[in-house]
Amino acid sequence: MSAVRPGARADLDPARFLALLEQEQIRLQDEIRALRAQDSVGGSVASPGRRELDEHPGDQPTDLFLREQDAALEESIRGELHEIEQAVHRVNDGTFGYCARCGKPIPVERLEYRPFAVCCVPCAS
Repeated sequence: MSAVRPGARADLDPARFLALLEQEQIRLQDEIRALRAQDSVGGSVASPGRRELDEHPGDQPTDLFLREQDAALEESIRGELHEIEQAVHRVNDGTFGYCARCGKPIPVERLEYRPFAVCCVPCAS
């Protein structure tokens, strides 16, 4: 059950958290680019520089597994990017920094570590 939030938190600097969110967004987008670059040369993050043409046919299941692993990693990163977008909306509408579950303020330290956190630690557990 979510409690009514009193509005934007005075102890949080919106510009600072928007900058943290943007940095995290850029980092994650770079990770996606790196994954795609590895896939385009026939490798993966786990096996950079490998080419399918140089491989023995017995290596194909391993390559398939690595490509699937990279796809799952990209999907996970895209989920985090979505969480960042939602956090930006919360900053802009004044609801940033409140637990989505209990409505209490999320500690600043947690928001600095994970600026797109939706819940306080007890509710996230």
